Amino acid sequence: MKKENGSLRIKHLRRALVLSSFYLIIQTASATEEGKVAADLAHKLDHGMQLGSKRSSSLLPSINGVVDSTSRIAKDTTIFTEPPVPIPTQAATPVSSFIQSVRDFASEYHKKAVKSPLMNAIFTAAISQQEYAFFQYAILEIYSILEAAKDHEDLPGLSEFLREAKRDISQEVVMEFLDDGYRTTLDSNESLSNYIQRVEGIQGDDVLLLAHIFVLFGGDLAASTILHPKLDQAGIPERLSRRYSFLNEAERLALQNRMRKLIDNVNELYPHRVEEFKTEVLEGYRLNLALFSSLYPLPPKVDE
Repeated sequence: MKKENGSLRIKHLRRALVLSSFYLIIQTASATEEGKVAADLAHKLDHGMQLGSKRSSSLLPSINGVVDSTSRIAKDTTIFTEPPVPIPTQAATPVSSFIQSVRDFASEYHKKAVKSPLMNAIFTAAISQQEYAFFQYAILEIYSILEAAKDHEDLPGLSEFLREAKRDISQEVVMEFLDDGYRTTLDSNESLSNYIQRVEGIQGDDVLLLAHIFVLFGGDLAASTILHPKLDQAGIPERLSRRYSFLNEAERLALQNRMRKLIDNVNELYPHRVEEFKTEVLEGYRLNLALFSSLYPLPPKVDE
């Protein structure tokens, strides 16, 4: 009885070793015809082992042939596979009920901005280099005011966020892609003037400044994974589309999480100003939409 049990254990061990070897071969050679044959033989081997070692042994000559063939192919052939997808080091922070309430409050204006002719041209990769440069030159006026603000003592972490969220793009870079005369066109743009007047008028008020940062930077972080490929498809040079360019998904998520923390801090630190903050977010979307409408289609440039 002990001898039979010993033989049975050896049989099972032999079966496990052979099958393990073949599963490894199949993983290595799955892209080849020999790999498919190996998979079929491994299945037969598994079935044969269950019926008896005598039948399974009869398969070994054929299997050994596949092993030799697969080993030769592995030496002579490079099997190309998809590169591994980088895994973000942190997940997105769940949206709090307060942030969701802010979104709901301004949802109608947000929808209008997203569906504006300018954004539609970007989302469909139908925007020209000149049109996009004109838009970027104008909107950078607003970003530069927000990024220049310092000493955000009322909202800890806001200065660090602005420093890390700032993209490597400036009006000087944009001017390389913009025809002469369009800067003068923007000098008389009433929508841009109103936008600048508003963000300059609230310098020193971190709560109200954050409302506009939420509208602009929050939109960049949320839509960058869609906008950047569309701009590339439209033929917009990388130096001009850096507003939506991040090192990797982990960087984008980290900035997005920090943004959400800042907004939640408004609710935690200044609950008496929550409605004021929401109203300013709405104003930010309104100014944004008015500016979009004035920039696209491209207006006639002023001859200098």
